[in-house]
Amino acid sequence: MSDPSEVVDDTSPDGTVPVDELPGDELSVDKRPGGARPRRRRPRRRYSVTASVAAAVAVLLWLYPFWLSLQTSLKSDAEIRESPFSPAVPPTLDAYVRAWTTLDMPTLLGNSLVLAVGGALINVVVTFPIAFFIARRLIPFADALFVFLLVGLMVPQQMVVLPLYRIAESLGLTGSLAGLVLIHGVYGIPFSLLIFRGFFAGVPRALDDSARLDGCSDSGVLLRILAPLSGPALATVFVLQFINIWNEFLFAVVLLNNSDSWPVTVGVLPVQLSQYFVSWNLPAAALLIAQLPTLVLYVVAQRWVVRGMTAGAMSG
Repeated sequence: MSDPSEVVDDTSPDGTVPVDELPGDELSVDKRPGGARPRRRRPRRRYSVTASVAAAVAVLLWLYPFWLSLQTSLKSDAEIRESPFSPAVPPTLDAYVRAWTTLDMPTLLGNSLVLAVGGALINVVVTFPIAFFIARRLIPFADALFVFLLVGLMVPQQMVVLPLYRIAESLGLTGSLAGLVLIHGVYGIPFSLLIFRGFFAGVPRALDDSARLDGCSDSGVLLRILAPLSGPALATVFVLQFINIWNEFLFAVVLLNNSDSWPVTVGVLPVQLSQYFVSWNLPAAALLIAQLPTLVLYVVAQRWVVRGMTAGAMSG
């Protein structure tokens, strides 16, 4: 009678487990010469029909307003009244020509470009070192300051537009693009700080220590070591701030009382007045022209934006 305490060793002399005792769903047999050795199968990807249909419906719902605006801008007013939802056959660019000349689109687009580029640059230059000193805790109460600045993400524009107007008026910055550029650069700090801090959190501190051993100061570490590595984060913040400032309306309509300084978001308002609203294709053309630069910028910089956002999210 065998001892129950004995353990039966089912392994083969070469240390492998018999194939028939292994789960068949996860392992396969290698039939090459030299013996049967178990080999794990790669899990198969399963695509849900429901998820695919839901994603397709979401894409169509998102694209349909754009498609309808595009078709409206390419029709005459008579065609719009007769069949508003049908494709433009044949298309016409008459609405784009009238919008470009009637609304002085070159001036409006130039003002928006100054606001977006200037505000985004100020935001990047100011927020980048702040995020570094907070992420590396080189200043007192760094975490408390970070939380305090993030509160700005929860404050709506409607709540701060009146205080900003009074501050700008006391400084003589109302009615000028320079004042609005400065306001946009400061107002976007909380969002940019969130992205930059997440990026710095993923950079090893060993780089900082090595640079300090070579005699670099804190600013030297930032400018000479980390800045060249921060291309995706810098591009992400600049592009997102550019788009936000370009599409911004409330600050511009409140702080700019001179029509010569209006950005394109405010300058297209005349299409809603009685003398223009009799035309349906003109507002659609004007709005598409206003959004074209941001669409082009995002398509061109999409790779860097996604890379920067992913790095910040995974490390933050």
